[in-house]
Amino acid sequence: MIISTSFYELSRLCSKLESESKTIKKIDLISQFLLNIQPNETNISILLITGKIFPDRSEKTLNISYKTIHSLLKKSSNQQVLFKKTYNIIEIYEEFQKMARLSGKGSYNQKKSILTGILTQLPDIERKFLIRMILGEMRIGVSSGVMLLAIAKASNIDSDLIKNAYMIYGDLGRIGELAIHKGFNAIKKIDIKLFRPIKPMLAEMGVSIPEILEENNQNIIFEYKYDGIRVQIHKNFEKIKIYTRKLNDISEMIPDLLSRLKNEIDSTTSILDGELVAVDKTGKPFPFQDLMRTNIDRTKTDLQYKIFIFDILYLNGKNLLNLPLKERKEILSKISRGFDLAKTLKSSDPEEIKEFFQSSIESGHEGMIGKKADSLYYLGTRKKDWLKLKEDFSLDLVIIAAEWGSGRRKEWLSNYHLAAKEDNSYRMIGKTFKGLTDEEFEQMTEKLLSLMIKQEKNVVFVQPKVVVEVVFNEIQRSPKYPSQYALRFARIKNIRYDKSPKDIDTIDDIKRLYQNKFIKKADILKNR
Repeated sequence: MIISTSFYELSRLCSKLESESKTIKKIDLISQFLLNIQPNETNISILLITGKIFPDRSEKTLNISYKTIHSLLKKSSNQQVLFKKTYNIIEIYEEFQKMARLSGKGSYNQKKSILTGILTQLPDIERKFLIRMILGEMRIGVSSGVMLLAIAKASNIDSDLIKNAYMIYGDLGRIGELAIHKGFNAIKKIDIKLFRPIKPMLAEMGVSIPEILEENNQNIIFEYKYDGIRVQIHKNFEKIKIYTRKLNDISEMIPDLLSRLKNEIDSTTSILDGELVAVDKTGKPFPFQDLMRTNIDRTKTDLQYKIFIFDILYLNGKNLLNLPLKERKEILSKISRGFDLAKTLKSSDPEEIKEFFQSSIESGHEGMIGKKADSLYYLGTRKKDWLKLKEDFSLDLVIIAAEWGSGRRKEWLSNYHLAAKEDNSYRMIGKTFKGLTDEEFEQMTEKLLSLMIKQEKNVVFVQPKVVVEVVFNEIQRSPKYPSQYALRFARIKNIRYDKSPKDIDTIDDIKRLYQNKFIKKADILKNR
């Protein structure tokens, strides 16, 4: 007889993980749990422990806010149940699936009814973690990275192979299920598949041209850094799809661009990497915030969309990820029938590189990226093989809380608490109320309230979901914030709905910038 694992056991594991500070111990706890549960519980348990109800690429969602849960908790606490039901992991997940399937008139009340029934039945420890799972905020120190290591330990498969499989497949739970119950061969077989987008390689932050040249032994290909949306193009004969870095399909929003690409890409099958940019009739790019405000508006006759393509990952059935960049660039140029290639420069001359950088800025772009010519393509990884250099110092940070404004802004959440990533947590590095329009303040308030975890006085604490690009004058040491650093004159430049909290800058990035704080920006530009 098969004995299902109770939801209590999963909740007890989460409680142990919450109180355990050492990552290696967390990995041990998770791997032992995964080995002791039923095979059909593996996928689900991995998702729930990491605060996901559904896989990254799934379009399903529960759409249940903290405010709703808070009201249901009050209601369920007043209800007495004679015989309480004991849920197992599968039964809880089936209730989640049931709620996700509901839509249309009356669906909100149906969801509340289902959730009230569950909350009424559960003891405190299970209720606590069920709520955190729904909100996607587990706070137990288990990121995707920690879970991948636990899967590797439980399956006895090399962690790099597990990570690579996840970056290609994009479903953490399914990767764990395959690794633990199907083994090495099943993981080894996972490869790029058309119309299943993969996680892109990312650049670390650079400080100066000399640093980039030194870091990569002067063997560098420089590219313009465009101010747009990172996209991935998948082509199979006449069929083309375009995906964002969050793996969302935006193909239907830009049909004219699809038609052009069908004729401009000389391949049977291919996957290309590039940046979607909006430009005016003269070719001048629109700032990123304008591109996001148009919501890729096809009715705008004064702009057109271009994708500047800079890499190729797959061609005619062949995976190209392990080819050096210079070879991928050569292949890319051969299949172009006129698509827009990112402007590049191969040089080790600081003056020539400085001119290239200034040319990018004068053309309305952000700066440049220096890429090691023999770098491989590391899926979903931020590496020093690629270093980006911008005109302004900026960081991609996440909002972890916001304060109600005063005066004209009293109806809005308008003073934002900003945090960078450190291991499995986020460390606050400053606040700002500058940079947004009134319309954006209103939209941001609505978004953050939907992500609210709790409110203390005038501060609303939220799930770390909203990424913003923040420009600033200087980084200072400061005991005021948990990160021990503070941003001076911070201002939000862009709301990056196209980026995930996994992609934000880290405390290590900030330390590197701080160490260079005595190099004045004018001197940096001079050496560029």
